[in-house]
Amino acid sequence: MTREKKRRLEAIGELIAEKRSIGSQAELVELLAAMGIKANQSSVSRDLHDLGVKRVKGRYVLKPWREVSAGDFEGLLGFVQGVHKTGPHLSVMLTRPNAARMVAEALIAAGWPEVAGVLAGDDTIFIATVTEERQAELFNRLKQYLKRGSLGEKPD
Repeated sequence: MTREKKRRLEAIGELIAEKRSIGSQAELVELLAAMGIKANQSSVSRDLHDLGVKRVKGRYVLKPWREVSAGDFEGLLGFVQGVHKTGPHLSVMLTRPNAARMVAEALIAAGWPEVAGVLAGDDTIFIATVTEERQAELFNRLKQYLKRGSLGEKPD
């Protein structure tokens, strides 16, 4: 996935998560252009499909509970805002509004042995590990993903 596409996906997710009444792909193209992001109707259509966005009552809605596959975590990095340790077995991942469930499902689907379980809210995910060593393994893995995703906050 290109940086341009990641940036576009993130922007579309933010626009929809802000609960704007966006009713058409043409409107999304205009809003993206105002943000300096080049897009056309067909790319926006593909992006909406990739994000699991549905049109409900004439406006687009981000459905964070959509089914995800094991390869989706990297595609969702744009929704991750940061991650930090809160103890020897618990980490907190912060996401864009309304994206935590979708990112958590991707983490679960990835089947990483370091992850014992996750609990997702609206914009926060609690990630449990069985041991402190597993937590270190998780952060080593996340560092690799986050380096590619160019996030501001990196794992400890």
